[in-house]
Amino acid sequence: MLARHEALDRPERAEGLRALGVDIGASTTHVVPIIVGADRMRLYRLAAAMRERGLFIVPFDYPSVPIDGLRLRACVSAAHTREDIDEALAIIAASLRA
Repeated sequence: MLARHEALDRPERAEGLRALGVDIGASTTHVVPIIVGADRMRLYRLAAAMRERGLFIVPFDYPSVPIDGLRLRACVSAAHTREDIDEALAIIAASLRA
């Protein structure tokens, strides 16, 4: 089980998102933001596109977050494998292109 928890500390998830051009702010925890800025329509379009592809990431809208910091929040757990994270990155990439 320790090895699974160590997987959460790997930087690949953040690096993978940054490589896609995603703003994740200064996140260093298992809760990773995908910051979309002030575009509310984009926030919900991305959430819907990811959900349609099988990835549920929760959108956070104003006033929960600053109006210019609307975001999706991805939560990574010890139950996620490297393959799960790779698949999530692929879905996020496809959704960003849609």
